[in-house]
Amino acid sequence: DYIRIVVSMGTDGIAAGAHDVMMAFVEEVNDQNLFEHVLVRASGAIDAKAPAAVVYQDGKTPVTYEGLNAQAAKRIVAEHIVGGKPVTDFMK
Repeated sequence: DYIRIVVSMGTDGIAAGAHDVMMAFVEEVNDQNLFEHVLVRASGAIDAKAPAAVVYQDGKTPVTYEGLNAQAAKRIVAEHIVGGKPVTDFMK
């Protein structure tokens, strides 16, 4: 099962702290040894409150998260990526 976490790094996202969110995703994926199955990428702006990210999993509907911070990114990795349950607190 291949998973992509795409972080919105448009101008508004960067101004709202998307760089810290992206780094938190990368650090957590590495800390959990998920880097063989999970790819963290940057994209342009997405239609969500910045900072935002979308989790893509094969065979599942993409989940858009918005209003993120570093702690939220770590929760998403723990609960959604590892645990399989999307984090409703930050879903669009």
